[in-house]
Formats: sequence, C-alpha cells, structure tokens
Amino acid sequence: MADAFVPGTDLVMREVLHDALWAHWPERVVADVGPDGVLATFQPSGTPLSFPPHPTPHPWGHLDAWQGTSVLKLRRTGDWYAVWKFFDADGAHLSWYVNFETPYVRQPDGMTSTTSSSTS
Repeated sequence: MADAFVPGTDLVMREVLHDALWAHWPERVVADVGPDGVLATFQPSGTPLSFPPHPTPHPWGHLDAWQGTSVLKLRRTGDWYAVWKFFDADGAHLSWYVNFETPYVRQPDGMTSTTSSSTS
C-alpha cells in the first residue's frame, strides 16, 4: 500500500471505465492520515479536467475545467463514497454533498477509481 501523501502537493485523480482511462485531474493534498485514514484534497474552481478518447462519454466531458465552486473532498480507503464541501469564489461554505463512487486505490502519484459501468 502507498505511503501517505504530503500536504501541499498535487496528486492525480483518475477514473477508469471498462479498463480504460476515462478522466483525470489534479487535486491538492490538504491532509492525509495515511493509507487507512482520511485523505483530504482540494479542487479549486478552474482546475483543468482531462478526458482521453473513450467509447463512453464522461458526464463532465463537455467541461475543460471545474468551474463555479471549489471543493474540499474527504475520502477513506475502501469507502464507496466521498464527502464534498463546496465553497463559493469568496471562500464561503455553500453546502455538503455525499458523492457515491467506487473506492479509490492509492498510486504513487495519486488515486485511481475503477468503474465497470457508466451508471454511478
């Protein structure tokens, strides 16, 4: 299992669908308790989003960048969800959100989530 990520560094969040890379983007590490604890990352408005060619369109595929809000994301290894805290452009808290997702697997440079279906 990978070591804890260093706060302040960027990591790559990857989504894989049907054994092919579906999407990826950077997120900044805020805190990491380690492989069995909570990983907190931050995705500011304007974060570039990348969608390699894939037979199944990604729901965000029409976007070049994350826009409108910044998001603090809290994940635990093995959980089938992440907790997202949204902020507006001035840094004011807007809302909490539970994002249902497949568990992420730590890689040396980030995290990978593998999905077998496009209905998530």
